[in-house]
Amino acid sequence: MTATRCRGAVKPKVFDGCEQECTVEVEMSCLSCGSKKQAELSAEMLIHFKGLKNLDKPGVWVFPKLLVCLDCGLSQSTVPARELASLSAGISDRERVLGRTVDDKLSL
Repeated sequence: MTATRCRGAVKPKVFDGCEQECTVEVEMSCLSCGSKKQAELSAEMLIHFKGLKNLDKPGVWVFPKLLVCLDCGLSQSTVPARELASLSAGISDRERVLGRTVDDKLSL
């Protein structure tokens, strides 16, 4: 169910006439087991590029939020935009720090 929360009161999802700042709350079920027991956690991952040609290439550090089902363990995450751009272009963190940009890699 989706609801808006205005000054502590829960109302149906209707934004017309709401003068207070509202947030939308969505209660999601696990895609695997349907459980409502989920937690949003912080994480850190080092994503490596696939293949032997990338064996010596450093990876990309990613710090996503994880949504974890506390019943079956299914985890979902979203890669932040900057790190996603690096992964798409094949640029490691070291290359990004040394000044290579996504545009530099795409023009090669």
